Amino acid sequence: MKSWTTEGGEGSAFFDTSVSGICSRAKIWAKANNVPEAGVDDAFQKLIGPGGSMEITEAHVRHSDGTTKAPHFAGPSSRGQRYRLFKEGPHLLGDVCALAAQVHGDKPFIAYRGPDSQSTERYTFREAYGIAEGVAAYLHQELGLKKGDRVAQISRNSPEWMISFMAASLGGFIAVPTNSLWVHAEIEYGMNDSGTAVAFADGERAEKILALCREGKLPGLKAVVVSRDPANVAAQGGGATRVLKLADVLAASQGRKLPPVEVSPEDEAFIMYTSGTTGNPKGVVSTHRAVVSALRGVLCYPSIGSLAAQAGASAAPSTPQPQKPQPQPAVICPVPLFHATGSHSVFLLSLLVGRKVVLMHKWDPLEALKLIESEKVTSFVGVPTMSMELLNHPDYDKYDVSSLADVGGGGAAPPAKLSSQTAKKGKSAGQGWGLTESNAMTVLTSSSKDYVRNPASCGRPMPFIDIKVVDEANKELPPGTPGEILIRGVTIMKEYWRKPEATAEAISVDGWFRTGDIGRVDPDGALYIMDRAKDLIIRGGENISSAEVETAIYEHPAVQECSVFSMPDERLGEVVAAAVVQKPGSPALDGAELQKFALQKLAKFKVPTEIYLWNQGEQLPRGATGKIPKRTIKDQIKAGTAACTRILPLPSKL
Repeated sequence: MKSWTTEGGEGSAFFDTSVSGICSRAKIWAKANNVPEAGVDDAFQKLIGPGGSMEITEAHVRHSDGTTKAPHFAGPSSRGQRYRLFKEGPHLLGDVCALAAQVHGDKPFIAYRGPDSQSTERYTFREAYGIAEGVAAYLHQELGLKKGDRVAQISRNSPEWMISFMAASLGGFIAVPTNSLWVHAEIEYGMNDSGTAVAFADGERAEKILALCREGKLPGLKAVVVSRDPANVAAQGGGATRVLKLADVLAASQGRKLPPVEVSPEDEAFIMYTSGTTGNPKGVVSTHRAVVSALRGVLCYPSIGSLAAQAGASAAPSTPQPQKPQPQPAVICPVPLFHATGSHSVFLLSLLVGRKVVLMHKWDPLEALKLIESEKVTSFVGVPTMSMELLNHPDYDKYDVSSLADVGGGGAAPPAKLSSQTAKKGKSAGQGWGLTESNAMTVLTSSSKDYVRNPASCGRPMPFIDIKVVDEANKELPPGTPGEILIRGVTIMKEYWRKPEATAEAISVDGWFRTGDIGRVDPDGALYIMDRAKDLIIRGGENISSAEVETAIYEHPAVQECSVFSMPDERLGEVVAAAVVQKPGSPALDGAELQKFALQKLAKFKVPTEIYLWNQGEQLPRGATGKIPKRTIKDQIKAGTAACTRILPLPSKL
């Protein structure tokens, strides 16, 4: 097991690792939101200072047994690192669920209309909590599950996905959000690797799982709870594995109360598998404290700004104005819940802020417009391709989307023009950057104005996150210099499940996580993601950011979608290639003309020498989370199965 450390300080001056350093970040946030900076210091002390409702302190993160070291774990909390963290709770996901039921009660929480349903399923915060508590009790009392056992969610987005996750959190189990597009071999690997004891699955996924059970390939799986099963695959049985229908489990769970379960903030909350470029996916393990800190951290700067603004307003003489009641916020969930954007930024954050979650069975921009109108959705959170498809849909103006206030998200680098497109539609824009390993919400733009003014930046770090950029020798680089982004903080994962070597390679001895992203920070602390390290194109020794080339091509008026990647070249090693989708109704794209357009914006060596035009009516391939997977496009082109025509076969002479 190879360990490593970093050279240099604790990050740039902006990324002050002390508690007081958060105040300087709050002032930058306030300035971007036109909040009087003079009131920030006082607001900071009232909210985050000693005795504040969100008091932040510094402490060693310890396990429930009081130790700071576990022999199986090479990550930061095993070394007794000091981190910034909330002094008072909630620290547990179960407590977040209970608090949501108590505070938001009978407000709508979940709205879902399935693909074949004529009605909308609805649950309040109180109802969802009550069902989840009963299911958690059932898992303990009827299926014999113990604290720390793994409970998987493997289905399309649905209310039972969310409720079974809540049940796992309440019961002291470890949730395992599982990719709903996995096939037999992937399901076999994931469930055996995680040691899943119970799986909540819809009919389509249950069919695959039960076939594996009957073949004896999932020996540790005690039970499968099947929902939305029109083909009645549950009747086929699961060999030694019990098969239960969700309706029966809910009926048997009704009114049950959860037995006492001691859960520590440092106990594992979930295992979420990341898709790797080689080998099997790795299970990212996060603790309750890490997840909840990430969720609550998002609210810190706005809360400070709100207090400062109130102080400024009360100081100025004015005639009191009656306050209009604000409608309940509602967010649409177009991304899969097994992805951190869906689970964290949409589902779990909504528990804290009392927001209605409007679930989509799968992404469809027209269906999204209908839901925004009917459910009065206020926020859209998705990957950039979804935002663009929504805003550019030909029927956009046919629907009442006046309730929609902001469009944002993450998961991939957005084209620069997305911010201006969003602003033209009269919506607030924003974006963020994070990883499953950092519990998603790591860096966020401070305001819509800030994002539109500087669309190349993905924002500034959350209160618990420190960032620095290093070279290949792990030496810290000055502001403005590109390198690999490292992050550190209490929201970082605990480990890769049962992979100590991979954990040691990812997390340094001094607690820094290697993200694999290439970027830079400016003197004000704004982060710029230039590329994934794996997506860099090395052409004749020159490093080229595929994201930079995509940004340039997206500015062409006839380009609807674009993905840039490397293709092999005998002389240069790699050359720049681009796959594009033409905007409907625009003049035919010409490869030479598109190359000429790119030459106006890029250095010669960065301009694509291979361009593939996707067939009319086709879109670029999508992964399970809605992102455009470069490797899939590249493989299809190489195999001759891509739905495209090569329009730029020029040799690599640029």
